[in-house]
Amino acid sequence: MNNTDDLNDKTDDIIPTASVTRQNSVTSVNFSMIAPSPTSPSSYSMKSKKVLGSQSIMSTLDLLTLIHYLPNTPFEQRAKFFLLAMSLCHTCVPEVDKETGDIIYQASSPDEFAIANTAKDLGYTITDRSRGKVSLRINDLMPNIPDENIVLNQDFQILNILEFSSKRKRMSVICRLPDGRICLFCKGADSVILDRLRVANEKDAIDQKVDIDSGNNDNHMENNDSKTYEFDDNWICQQTIRHLHEFAIEGLRTLLYAHRYIEEEEYIPWNKQFQEASNLLRNKREKLEEISELIERDLELTGATAIEDKLQRGVPETIKKLRLAGIKVWMLTGDKRETAINIGHSCSIVKDHSMIINIEKNTDLITIANILKDKTAHMVIVIDGDALMKIEQDIVIMESFLDLSIKCDAVICCRASPSQKALLVRSIREKLKNSVVTLAIGDGANDIAMIQEAHVGIGITGREGLQAARSSDYSISQFRFLQNLLFVHGRWSYVRVSKFALGTLYKCMCFYLTQGLFQLFTAFSGTSLYEQWSLASYNTLFTSLPVMVIGIFEKDLNYDTLIAIPSLYKIGQENKEFNIKIFFSWMIGAICHAITIVFVPILFHGYFRDYEIRIGGSPQIFELGMIIYTCVVFIVTLHISYLQSHNWTGFSHVTSFLMIGGWFAFQIMYSYAYPTNNNSTMYEIRGVFQRVGNKVTFWSVVLLTVSFALIPHFILKILKNLIKTTVVEFYQEAEKDQKYLKKLIECENIDSEDFYNEEKDSTKFDANQIFKSSENHNSSSTTIVDDNIDGNMTRM
Repeated sequence: MNNTDDLNDKTDDIIPTASVTRQNSVTSVNFSMIAPSPTSPSSYSMKSKKVLGSQSIMSTLDLLTLIHYLPNTPFEQRAKFFLLAMSLCHTCVPEVDKETGDIIYQASSPDEFAIANTAKDLGYTITDRSRGKVSLRINDLMPNIPDENIVLNQDFQILNILEFSSKRKRMSVICRLPDGRICLFCKGADSVILDRLRVANEKDAIDQKVDIDSGNNDNHMENNDSKTYEFDDNWICQQTIRHLHEFAIEGLRTLLYAHRYIEEEEYIPWNKQFQEASNLLRNKREKLEEISELIERDLELTGATAIEDKLQRGVPETIKKLRLAGIKVWMLTGDKRETAINIGHSCSIVKDHSMIINIEKNTDLITIANILKDKTAHMVIVIDGDALMKIEQDIVIMESFLDLSIKCDAVICCRASPSQKALLVRSIREKLKNSVVTLAIGDGANDIAMIQEAHVGIGITGREGLQAARSSDYSISQFRFLQNLLFVHGRWSYVRVSKFALGTLYKCMCFYLTQGLFQLFTAFSGTSLYEQWSLASYNTLFTSLPVMVIGIFEKDLNYDTLIAIPSLYKIGQENKEFNIKIFFSWMIGAICHAITIVFVPILFHGYFRDYEIRIGGSPQIFELGMIIYTCVVFIVTLHISYLQSHNWTGFSHVTSFLMIGGWFAFQIMYSYAYPTNNNSTMYEIRGVFQRVGNKVTFWSVVLLTVSFALIPHFILKILKNLIKTTVVEFYQEAEKDQKYLKKLIECENIDSEDFYNEEKDSTKFDANQIFKSSENHNSSSTTIVDDNIDGNMTRM
């Protein structure tokens, strides 16, 4: 600090007042950061050192100006060296756009893409990347100023690349500089890099001067009074950590850069071990990580970056609706604690009135759980990976943590590795296996383990790649589409599957029970009421389409209603469309219909005495079976397609016509095609349908049987709706009046906390008063584990 007086004196007169903050420094995707319009430093208006001190984040233009007009100073040397580290410590591959001639980077992650493009905008452009070599074009950083645009092309030999992994949380590049020195550049999480920094007192003399500009820049402004400054590494480290903390609070994703010069005597034996480990067939990754630890030590701090990872459009609204739907949202991320909390506020996981519980390594979870036994506020747990690592080692403490997490409204786990994300999902899934369904959503390769552990895994396609999408059950392009997937298509699928299963069981019970009832008149001899080919064709030819249509096209509520009222999603959580009560109601209906189908035709054709049909008035067995079969087809088709389906479409009408018409067409063809020399005397089939179909009694029996079966069922359904209206039936009725529905939507979307704070506002509507039976929606029965709800709009 005592060696920077000269630097401060110079900055008083050259720093421009045209400050550009982080929010307005990049106005469009194609904005170039090196585009200063003035032609000379005199055209800038000046500002004082005090104004500079009050500016929290200096602009890129300030950095370019300082580097250009303060040559041969420690600040310029360190700044250029940091830009060199940013341009080399990544795996981006440059490509030249044939139309514009611009260099475009192909990167494995948006973070590397942002850093590489930032270095490019600051004058450090990778022009070519081949095996073992990187060509770098270094600009003088002020290219628009005449007679001072100096371009230096240099080649850097890439010796080794120590790849990033979730366990290492860092990556390193070992390269040979143009002056022949070997340098290791390392970037990663601050918690990892800081532990590998060397003590300031152990600095070597070779590292005092970090200027790597080996070119002769004749146009540089010479500074004859320049000194060799010895920076206080402890002070620099403290300031960098403070900046990292400020960036994290602002919600930025931070990386720390460090470097180290390696002697040839040390590098050669280490490289030999590295090459041997690279050729291993077993335990290759573990061995490489072990060898990398040997070289990634005694590092010197280079600098820090902060990347803005913007939230995608609609993330806060989506999470709010998830909460209204009774879904608990957990955020599992690898970011710093401050960054995670800031993102939690941005996406409405953490509210202004939330009680935040920070869990550290030594936190007594059992005591906290007892204190918060009766929770009243909106509680959010914040835990980091180190604390979770200690908690998972003790089963008792882990159980207490899970119990506490379940009581809270949300959980934020920061600095979590992929294995820890998967551990949390697996733990919740096993603990509440009979009461919740877990859903994991992520957009990166580090989310694959978590996605595969959950009941339902969803991958977001984007700049993070397709690894998560390929490993998931469902793939979406943006987080907000989770509303459509869950509230609309998920709920429709639940209703359709429920109706399909119940309809299939109903039609089988209704048909085959008629065979059992007929045995009352055959002394249980096993005589079949139906001819064998007709019996075998029932499920495939005559009743298959109605249940398929209701299982594909059923929509109990409209799209707009389901999106606007997330609480309707709770119907699936509470199993209100498929449960024991509904199952038995369908089966009782099938039994009643089967009794009606059997006894009405028999009573019409002739009364029975002592469980035997009177011989004089009873029809032939095939004729009786054909009449009962016809009644079954009519009743099953009309019941499933119309009485149990809310969404009547053209498919419903067409399939109903096909089933009923197909039965009659089958009987016509079968009656003519049936052989006359059949040895069976039980079923007289040939010509029977044409003879019976011309009789009024046949159609009268069918009409009466269908009416006796369906009209009582229809009346009972009306009475039930009048006496006790369900939530779905209420909104089905409300959809007929759009103004009333709009008012209900306004009431339903008032969050419980917001409604409590605004209960005195007379303009608000109480949904419980309008419809008191919004049926006391229970608390969450589904847990969603979420990571990377941040969007893919990455900026530097």
